[in-house]
Amino acid sequence: MLGEEDSSSILRRMNAPRPQDAAKRGTSTIFLVEELKTDDGLTLSGDLLLEARSNWVRDLLSTGNSLLLRRIADRLGFVGLWAICVSLFFSLAPADWQVNEMIQVPSWPHEIIGGFLSILLVFRTDQAYQRFWEGRAMWADVAGHVRSMTMVTVTVLEGDVRDVVMAHLCVFPVMLKQHLRGERSGKEIMSIFEALGVRQSWRARGIQQVLGANNMPLTLLTSLSSQLRGAK
Repeated sequence: MLGEEDSSSILRRMNAPRPQDAAKRGTSTIFLVEELKTDDGLTLSGDLLLEARSNWVRDLLSTGNSLLLRRIADRLGFVGLWAICVSLFFSLAPADWQVNEMIQVPSWPHEIIGGFLSILLVFRTDQAYQRFWEGRAMWADVAGHVRSMTMVTVTVLEGDVRDVVMAHLCVFPVMLKQHLRGERSGKEIMSIFEALGVRQSWRARGIQQVLGANNMPLTLLTSLSSQLRGAK
């Protein structure tokens, strides 16, 4: 299983004729990030991305595309449907059933539980923020190391070896993201390799090797080590 595409479709796209501009980029030290997009469809360009992130109306309208909302949609929908059913039952029940008299809940349990829930909510919110900030700091370290290795690669290496190593470095954050989310997609990897003009033969072999591994980031780093060892 390769996620969004099967192996045959990925190989067909990788073996397709490469555009002329991609061939030119293969000998360039500049990686055109304008061709890449974020998960929510934003173009990965500084000014455009900053302007889009500051548009709170757009963020509000894109709530339906939230990864977190998609993960909890089933449970959230079940709880909401159950609450609607209970409300309709109490509202539409015949008067001779005397539902309100038979099912009465005193107010003091809600008051006690409400106090505990408020404390628990504050604690969980603070804990979630700490985990988020810790992950944000780790991700910033990854971006910093990749940026530093990219500058060294552009300075030291040349030719096809440089393009392959650059592709490894650019793909690593994507592979790490997919590994953490439990995803496995070749579309993002292929777009980066094509943008850097990596040879089709290496693309077919390298991408299939990474997608077929249990730990994609570790496999990618192993491949990167092999490329650097061969460049000595």
